[in-house]
Amino acid sequence: MKILAVSAGRKDGNCEVFTKAALMEAEKMGLEVELVRLRDMDIYPCTACSGQFCAAMDDPTKCVHGKDDAAFLIDKFLDCDGFLMAGPVYSTTGSSMTFAFRDRVFGPKIDAVMMSRFGTPKWAEGRVKSRPGALISVGGALSSHWVSMGIPSLYSTCFSASTDVVDFMNVTGIANPGAATLDEAYIERAKQLGRNLAQAVLDNDHSWRGEPSDEDVCPSCHFNAMLFNPKKKDVWCAICGTHGHIVMDGDEMKIEWPEEEQHENHTKPCGLEAHGDEIGEVLMNRYMPHKDEIPAKLKVYQDYNACIVKSPSAEAKKAAILANLNKDK
Repeated sequence: MKILAVSAGRKDGNCEVFTKAALMEAEKMGLEVELVRLRDMDIYPCTACSGQFCAAMDDPTKCVHGKDDAAFLIDKFLDCDGFLMAGPVYSTTGSSMTFAFRDRVFGPKIDAVMMSRFGTPKWAEGRVKSRPGALISVGGALSSHWVSMGIPSLYSTCFSASTDVVDFMNVTGIANPGAATLDEAYIERAKQLGRNLAQAVLDNDHSWRGEPSDEDVCPSCHFNAMLFNPKKKDVWCAICGTHGHIVMDGDEMKIEWPEEEQHENHTKPCGLEAHGDEIGEVLMNRYMPHKDEIPAKLKVYQDYNACIVKSPSAEAKKAAILANLNKDK
């Protein structure tokens, strides 16, 4: 059994220190471990191709960026039994490397619900399964609101592939090179996270194993990023969409999480099914009936190009190519 860890941080950086602390514990428990440094990989941003169909769904190597490392990383993920994602926090969110990895490796092409609806492609046969996962978000700020979207950013890699997060670390106050090694409490927490993830793999039990919280957190993803509608007394988890209701107990505000209202939870098959239905409704009821109107309407914006700023590097490359062609003549 194997745990695949992916780090969006620097080589030997704080994300990597915590990740290796976790992997060393998992290895002691008999699991094989691998660590991918995203900074060592070539991963180009997703181009969203036609906007309707990902070329990589039939074969990841057919992506327009087929010569980068995304297809390699898809194989690495499908061959693992547990997944660990670590990343730094930049301006409250994960880094661009985190999102490039998410968009190119996951998404519709690796969505278990999509495959159940439309069939599993040959490259994924026998390798599509739910896995336990763990997350490590590392932020330099002391204030939690400055790292508020670190865990949600990492969590977004887990939806389409049905990865069940069993533990996470939301690190604050670790910013400078090597600082992770100075905080024994965080090192011990990383070791425990590694043990929790390894045990989830060994037991095939994906239940939550992280530390209990004294805050009113989401009962599904166990984080406290919430969307509020005070007028209607509604609350949604910003990560998984779990729906709750604001209730007052004297002067204290609390949140109730009715079990029967969780059919759109992003971390559950029913939530992914509901999301697929929404995308289908947008396509069939809002787009297709008016598709023929688009070319004429779009032309107005296609023809307005005076505002476009050209890339200096691209223009320099063009000029060099033209100069070489003129030399050959």
